[in-house]
Amino acid sequence: MRRAWCGVVVLLAACGGSSSSRYDVTIDAAPMIAALGAADSDDVDAAVERLVALGAPVVPALESAATREPRAVRLGAVDALAQIEAPAADDALARVATSDDDTEVRATALVKLGERGSPQARPVLEAALADPVAVVSQSAALACGALCTSPVAIDRIVALGLGPIASTDLGRLRGTLVRVLEGSDAKAAAYARATIDARTREILDGSGSIEMRARAALLAADAGATDVEPTLVAAAGTSTDVALRLAAVGWLTRHGSATAVPALGALRQDPVVGPAATQALRFLATQGVDGAKAAVATTPAVPTPAGG
Repeated sequence: MRRAWCGVVVLLAACGGSSSSRYDVTIDAAPMIAALGAADSDDVDAAVERLVALGAPVVPALESAATREPRAVRLGAVDALAQIEAPAADDALARVATSDDDTEVRATALVKLGERGSPQARPVLEAALADPVAVVSQSAALACGALCTSPVAIDRIVALGLGPIASTDLGRLRGTLVRVLEGSDAKAAAYARATIDARTREILDGSGSIEMRARAALLAADAGATDVEPTLVAAAGTSTDVALRLAAVGWLTRHGSATAVPALGALRQDPVVGPAATQALRFLATQGVDGAKAAVATTPAVPTPAGG
């Protein structure tokens, strides 16, 4: 990292003087910014804390660091900006998210913008949904929350959920759509529900892979579909995607009927989803689902490893 002096002016009211008195204190922030790239995470956390304590005056220095220093420092600068409660920090994050030449830094800035939930983040996040770099567009989708409510944005988020986004991130993307579906913007909620129904119905009625149909079933269920249980039972038992199998069992835990109980019982011996299937049956038993209590008592579970 280039070692350069970086001055931050902090204004302090004078003690005992008139209300208009103040002192200007200039602090060299360069050592704190350099520490953002430290190998020890405790040192990084301490540097972030000190920089955040400086507040709005340090924002220009952090924005500069986020665009020119080594990646570790840049990511630390984005983290610090995200913790500063000032409009200038939102503006700086938006600029980093739209113009930084490091896609990981851009993606991280998008996530931080979404976490802050500022309405000013909406155009930045929605524009990033169309970014040709996958990590950027997918990070925007995960960060949108209830902010991205335009029809174009909803279309893109649904398309990502049904296609390229990693199955391990599908739950977070579903969370984005659920926040729109349950949000205060009734028009956006209705559009999201109609879009999900239209896009998933064709897949669920088709003969595509169980992985594609499982994705469609999960999104459709979030939008209120009530006929997805057979697809998710099949996914829990036959998919080659571990994250989708676990997501399917998770849905069955909350919404499974007596029809799903035999399949869940058979899955208790599965080395991957067996523990989750057992938990599903136990929960369904507490809900009075027919056969669940008996399945827990009579179907064999994954053997507990010796010493485990």
